[in-house]
Amino acid sequence: MAIERLGGTPEDPDHRPTPPPGDSHPTEPIPGESGTAVPGSETPPGPDPQWGNYPLPGVPVYPPPVSNPTLDLPGPTVEFDASQLPGASEAPRHGTMQSQEAGITQPRPPTVAEARAREKARKRAEEQAQAEIDAAEGKRKKRKKVLLGGAAVVGVAALVGGGYLAYDAITTPDVTASCTVVAKNGETVPIGPNQTITATQDNQEIVVPDQYCQDAQDPSRGGSGLGTAGLFFLAGHQYRYYYGGPSQTIGHAPTGGSTTIPKGANVKTKSGTTIQRGGLGSKLHGGGS
Repeated sequence: MAIERLGGTPEDPDHRPTPPPGDSHPTEPIPGESGTAVPGSETPPGPDPQWGNYPLPGVPVYPPPVSNPTLDLPGPTVEFDASQLPGASEAPRHGTMQSQEAGITQPRPPTVAEARAREKARKRAEEQAQAEIDAAEGKRKKRKKVLLGGAAVVGVAALVGGGYLAYDAITTPDVTASCTVVAKNGETVPIGPNQTITATQDNQEIVVPDQYCQDAQDPSRGGSGLGTAGLFFLAGHQYRYYYGGPSQTIGHAPTGGSTTIPKGANVKTKSGTTIQRGGLGSKLHGGGS
């Protein structure tokens, strides 16, 4: 019977040879593994430590040997839950972008700081609006006072002026001035367009149209301007105004008046030229003796 060497292959070093059937009790010792000394040899070596814990070939062992007597019992399984860590629920959130739809998306409620800032801004706007209203009201009242004061002044002035005019109309007389030419005896003087008259005595005074006195006072028309003793010179003739009297007739001697201008009277010519304003507005426009 052939002897099978113990030992496995390189692929399975723990392989044990299986004894053949019917050969459960081998009678021959295995060279090198038996404790019986072989004649002529040295002291047999002891069993190989590699096979010290294994039975001999062909000898059944019950129960089968355990390769590792140490028992490895499975421990309890522990699962890691990150939500149980302190502060896990307060982890910072990353910003996201979301679309908003009108009428569907609800606005975020304001924070306490935002609400306080909005309230302060609202109060400042109300105070500014009230200040503008007060300033406009003050300007309106001031303008109203000025208008009332001006109306009062105008009313007083109108009253005074009306009283003055009434008083002036009562106390200041109206006098009509007539233009006359002073001619010498035998002197022919004009009394209108293509009309003349000859004086029959010296210093004869004859009524002529108002235009002759106006031209005699205007140097641009050949007049001498304001002369002495109320006389004006034009084309070698002497002219002056005759004040008052009834309606004077051109070509005739004036009557009922005077060659001296009355003081404080309103003096006008027949053509409407003002010679003197009476009353407080007295002003001399023409001349008189």
